Amino acid sequence: MKALADGVDSTTDMGEAMMGFLAIMAQMERRFIQRRTKAGLAEAKAQGRVGGRPRALDSKKAALAVRLSDEGEKVSEIAKTLNVNVPTIYRYIAAAK
Repeated sequence: MKALADGVDSTTDMGEAMMGFLAIMAQMERRFIQRRTKAGLAEAKAQGRVGGRPRALDSKKAALAVRLSDEGEKVSEIAKTLNVNVPTIYRYIAAAK
């Protein structure tokens, strides 16, 4: 491989050494990024923050969905009432049982 803009030719001994060095530096940078990411996540967790998508329903609305389902209300009506999708209601009902 020959990088015309950088003047690196991997078919020569010096070019091969340069490509190896660049690979080592890229791997080292990746590990630095991993460590910084893990440290940032640990710090956020220590402050009480959690990642991921927010819950569609809080605990009160989830309990209401389960109660309405137990009372025989149609899942589609519960979903409309709580302004969520039908599969969301099914997941909350399954988790409660």
